Amino acid sequence: MRLRLGFRTNPDFDKHWILRGFVGFGTNDLRAKYSGEIDYLFSKKRWTMAGFRHTYDVERIGLTQELIGDNKLFYAFTRWGNFSGAFYRRENEFFFTKEPTKGLSFTVALTHRSFDPLFRFQFRENPELGKDSPVKDNYDETFFTFETRFAKNETFIMNGNDRITLDTKRIPVITFRYQRGFKDVLGGNFDYHKFTLKAYQTFRLGTLGRSAYTLSLGYTPSTLPAPLLFPHLGNETFFTTEMLSIQ
Repeated sequence: MRLRLGFRTNPDFDKHWILRGFVGFGTNDLRAKYSGEIDYLFSKKRWTMAGFRHTYDVERIGLTQELIGDNKLFYAFTRWGNFSGAFYRRENEFFFTKEPTKGLSFTVALTHRSFDPLFRFQFRENPELGKDSPVKDNYDETFFTFETRFAKNETFIMNGNDRITLDTKRIPVITFRYQRGFKDVLGGNFDYHKFTLKAYQTFRLGTLGRSAYTLSLGYTPSTLPAPLLFPHLGNETFFTTEMLSIQ
């Protein structure tokens, strides 16, 4: 059983500063999990924000927050059932995001993460040596992220110092992301490049309701452990979420 308590400040606390976080505890591993984040909202008109977050939690390969996105109900139900592919992650991230014009936004971030698996895992530190290479069972990564997002005619509902998207009309949301890993920077173990292009759209199906699709294309011209590539989204719960992935 996992118990978790979280919070987020609202505009009554401050119109620009936003604090959020949580504390969780699992009765199996008896470890505390936690997260803290502090953001500063520079502008609502051109939605400009910077922040820092620190997190220590248990995740699952193929079911991380960045893969699932904003589907919080599905993410909650991934905590049920057989918790295979689990690992502890410690993460520190600085980020800055800006929307210079309506429908176009940019985000840059510097992130350091650790990967401490709870299953049998090893990788070769020098894969070019083959079986003669030393092996490790955990790693750290430090990487820079640049992301641009194009969402023409996207509308939002403003909720104090937060906003909720109502999606776009007739045109998919296009997101391009580039990640650059740095070896020996803040303890990072890998130099790498990673490119991701994603299209997402939700649309009406008449009396049947609504549907949505996500198409993603990923390319990594670097030799990396499998968890750092593009693990396919999957789960072992009663809830499903579907994705077509071309990699």
